[in-house]
Amino acid sequence: MVKVVEKLKEFRWEKYGVEYVVLFGSAVKGGVFHDIDLAVRFKDYCFEKYVNLLCSLAAFIGVREDHIDLVVLDERTPAQLVLEIFEKGVVIYYRDWEWFVEDSLRLINISSDFVRDLEKLGVIEAAVKEVKKSWE
Repeated sequence: MVKVVEKLKEFRWEKYGVEYVVLFGSAVKGGVFHDIDLAVRFKDYCFEKYVNLLCSLAAFIGVREDHIDLVVLDERTPAQLVLEIFEKGVVIYYRDWEWFVEDSLRLINISSDFVRDLEKLGVIEAAVKEVKKSWE
């Protein structure tokens, strides 16, 4: 994992309008990993930037594009995934430290509130009960 992190830190993220990057998933946990999971916060996201970043990053690291999973971090990213990224991930790059801290805390708070509300309302338990009923 150390070699992957070092290589990722050498990449020119700012060239692609990236605000910050967090490595997460199996590459952080250690041991064998088959892909590289990266959460990327773009300054101004567009699909063309995403594709350009993915292709350039794969060439830079020396892997195929399908061995890199780029997750665009924004308000639409699933809450559980946001929490996993910031809880277990490793920060690879940030353009501005203060903005990174402010933005990541904002995303964590939104996600935590959402998960807490789901638990309070019993939404997950109700959905599980309905699925079990349909199996009977």
